[in-house]
Amino acid sequence: MNEDQNRIVLLDEEGNEVEFELVVTIEKDGVEYALLLNIEDEDMYAFRMDKDDQGDLLIPVENDDEIAMIQELYDQLSADEE
Repeated sequence: MNEDQNRIVLLDEEGNEVEFELVVTIEKDGVEYALLLNIEDEDMYAFRMDKDDQGDLLIPVENDDEIAMIQELYDQLSADEE
């Protein structure tokens, strides 16, 4: 897969473009999540994936329990790949 196909540009709170790389999508209990790596600061962010009338939405995950669950799923997935 071409690396550019994994790139996503989002707007921050101030309207600045921020480039991310899609690391993985994870599904749990019918909810799909995307883990995105900020290209500039190399921090990882979790987003809930949804759709509306205008297309796909990425909603930042801010709940600590939900973030911990996503981290656990990602760790399991990473361990399975080793």
